[in-house]
Amino acid sequence: MPDVLVEREGAVLKLTLNRPERLNALSAEMRQALAQTFLDLREDRETRCVVVTGAGRGFCSGADTSNQARRAESGDEALAAPWRRPHPERDLAVLIQQCDVPVIGAINGVAVGWGFGLSMMCDIRYASSEARFAAIWTKRGLPGDGAATWFLPRLVGMSTALELFFRGDLFGADEALRIGLVSRVLPPEELLPATMELAQKVCEGPPLVHAMNKRMVYKHLHQTLEEAAELESVAQDRFYQLEDFREGIRAYTEKRAPQFQGR
Repeated sequence: MPDVLVEREGAVLKLTLNRPERLNALSAEMRQALAQTFLDLREDRETRCVVVTGAGRGFCSGADTSNQARRAESGDEALAAPWRRPHPERDLAVLIQQCDVPVIGAINGVAVGWGFGLSMMCDIRYASSEARFAAIWTKRGLPGDGAATWFLPRLVGMSTALELFFRGDLFGADEALRIGLVSRVLPPEELLPATMELAQKVCEGPPLVHAMNKRMVYKHLHQTLEEAAELESVAQDRFYQLEDFREGIRAYTEKRAPQFQGR
C-alpha cells in the first residue's frame, strides 16, 4: 500500500496519510507525493475539493526523524545550517495555498510538529474529539517549520501563537476550537462523514468563484483595505461575464438548485 492513498469520490479527492504504525510521520517520499498531487491539480478540471486525513489513530506525528538523532550526534553540519538545504515542506505549503481547489483537513488524531503545520495548510479544519495538537519543535530544541510560524498567528492571533510555540505542549480539540484553530469538533466516527458532507457541499458551488475567493482571501493578508476592495471590484466585473453567474441567476428565479459548470 502506498504511504499516501489517493482516492476519488465524485469530484472530491481524498488524500490519506498511510503510515498508521508511525502515526503517519511524514517521510521525504510522502512530502514529494503530496507536492506532486497538488502540482497535478493545476491541470485537473474534475476535482472540486480535496480532503486530507490520516489512517489509524494519528493525523500526522510530524516529520520522520528516525535518522535525526544519529545525524545530530555525528555533528552533521547540514543540521546546524538547515536554511542551506532544500525544504520540501516550504514548497508544499505554497502549493496548497495556491491550489484553486478548496482543501479541507479531517484531523483525526495527533497533529504535532510538521503535522501541525500540515493541518494549518488546509483551508478548513474539522477535528475529531480525540485530536491533539502541539508546536512540538520547542521540546526538540528547534524553531517551527512546515510554515507554522506563518499560519498560526494568522489563525489564532499573535499572543496565543507565541504561547503555543513557547510552551510546546499538547492541547486538545476543544482548546483548538476555542482559539479558532478548527471550525468543528466531532466524535471520531462522525469526523470523516461530516468532512465529506462539507466537501460535497463545496463541490455543488461554482468552482471558479471558490478559486477566486480563496485567492483573494490569502492575497488580502498582504494588502491594504483599498487594494482589497479594488481587487473585489475587478473580480466582480469579470465574473458577471461568466456562464456560472447567469446560471446562478436563472436558478434563483426558477427556485431550483444551480448547476455550476466552472465556465
